[in-house]
Amino acid sequence: MELLYIWVDHYNGLFERQGFNFGGPFRFHYNADTLALTVKPNNHHIPGFFSPESVDEDLAYISNVTAIVGQNGAGKSSLLDLIKRQISSGRVLQDTIIAVKDTEGNYALYYPLGMELTVKRSGEVPEFKRKPYIIESSKIPAKIGNGSRTRIGSIPDLQAMTSVYFSNIFDLRGEQTPKDVVNLSTNHLLSDVKENSQYLQTHEVAVYRCREIERQLHLLNMRYHLDVNLPFAEPETLAINFTYEDLDELPNSSSELSELFERMEYEVSAGTLQERLLLTFVNHIFVEICNMDLDHHVTEHIKIYNIAHGKTWSDRVISWLETVRIKLGKGKGINAVKRIIEGTVKLYRYLDLEIRNGKFTLDNQGLRMPVSESDTFESFFGLYARSLATHEYALYDWRDLSSGEQALLGMYARFNTLMKRDVIKHDHILIMIDEGELYFHPEWQKSLLLHLLQFFTGLFRSEERRRSVQIVITSNSPFIVSDLPASNIIFLRKTGALSQVVDGLDDHKQTFASNIHTLLAHSFFMENGLIGEFAKSKINAVIELLVHGKTSEIKANKERIEKTIHLIGEPVIKAKLISMLNDRIAVHFLNIEDQINDLQRQIDELRGASK
Repeated sequence: MELLYIWVDHYNGLFERQGFNFGGPFRFHYNADTLALTVKPNNHHIPGFFSPESVDEDLAYISNVTAIVGQNGAGKSSLLDLIKRQISSGRVLQDTIIAVKDTEGNYALYYPLGMELTVKRSGEVPEFKRKPYIIESSKIPAKIGNGSRTRIGSIPDLQAMTSVYFSNIFDLRGEQTPKDVVNLSTNHLLSDVKENSQYLQTHEVAVYRCREIERQLHLLNMRYHLDVNLPFAEPETLAINFTYEDLDELPNSSSELSELFERMEYEVSAGTLQERLLLTFVNHIFVEICNMDLDHHVTEHIKIYNIAHGKTWSDRVISWLETVRIKLGKGKGINAVKRIIEGTVKLYRYLDLEIRNGKFTLDNQGLRMPVSESDTFESFFGLYARSLATHEYALYDWRDLSSGEQALLGMYARFNTLMKRDVIKHDHILIMIDEGELYFHPEWQKSLLLHLLQFFTGLFRSEERRRSVQIVITSNSPFIVSDLPASNIIFLRKTGALSQVVDGLDDHKQTFASNIHTLLAHSFFMENGLIGEFAKSKINAVIELLVHGKTSEIKANKERIEKTIHLIGEPVIKAKLISMLNDRIAVHFLNIEDQINDLQRQIDELRGASK
């Protein structure tokens, strides 16, 4: 199933009577007044253009790639939301027209039953199977964003593909995604952690971070089996560090806890790395007690530390913690403290054992875990999660990766879970990516589409039957635009309260392999030039002073004006401002010379009169 065209009468209070072409073999245009749909060949379409030139038939086939671009507020995410929530689920709004290439390779047209739709074919266009769908009468009609109500039509055929949605955006919007769509967005994964985590007492953010690490570790361990090549050197170890809080700085700090902890710090000042690790864990327990304002319940028991016994300092501390846990009473808060102590002690014992076994290494920078020990990380997190209540104290870091590389690894890792979870139920896959270039340096934006194409062809490979993948991506990056033909780009522009589709760039230039400076200079992307607004305001202030300012003002600010001009990188603007400044200074000195000559003339006249 490949999506070719959508026309909607209205959606979300933003689109009214708008059609969207996805860059397939045909171009569509629907006239709502004449009820005529015109279909003509897309002269710029090249079959298999986005698939790798390989003899390996197991690799997935990239059927099409479409980018949705436009300024902020133009409706990029809304259009993706329309595809995600309705087209992918097969439950569409009334008066929606959809053109697809079905699973059998035939072209089909879906439209409401009873609509007097005329199809006008121009050129070499095959016959489309006309498939009118039934409008269901629901007792509770769907509510549209603009407040109007409508009915829903059911198109079961559209469900013959696996739809996947990815977004790395974390915002206030909820994720109302049909169950048919696999949701890999940050918003959804966070909410999913809260609903389904077995560690309900733990911060969902802490669990989310660990789940991200687990996904990334699994990808790194499986990349050779998946035949996936990462565009960077894979990290060999994961760094796990633990935070260390100043107890005196906490709002509910306890002098007794602070004094005891200072004593412990002195005792291990020349201790082993394992002892320092345990000290960090004790710090975590004390922080949790202070955060829950329960130090008054624990104070009477900390004196037990003075009589605790053990072969080593670590044995002494562990024995003391377990005694405190046993002696604490009952209660909601107290039970939480007891659980934290128990979980932290178990975590320390586990790490101490695994450090001795070589699964972890410990140095002054913290713990190091080989990437190959992904199962070890799952065990670590299970214990770590049970030691938490309010204080998330573990930090994770891929030391060898930049932030952009980590973002790309995270994206790949989320998609990799599709194969681990076995959710690919169809041979046709629709990938929806909302602003996938977020967090990427321009150098990475430039290569993002190529990397994704290579990744998806390998990830979705199949020995049974070749899968096909269609990609729809929203973007603010000119690099994505320069990687696609203009017919594969949906240009959106906000006009008043509504968003409209622009038929390509105003001058009908091709976008594929275009220089990004040319694209940025186009009014569609940058209506007011390419200079930053702050820099523009500074230049305009200099121009205003040189054109309308008094000579005395220019003279007083001459040094500041000259420094500002020399900061300007655009040579034409810089040269013009230098010329303007020199002209005003020259006029100033000419005026002074005239005044001197005039005064000299008056002096000569006075001297002549006196004689």
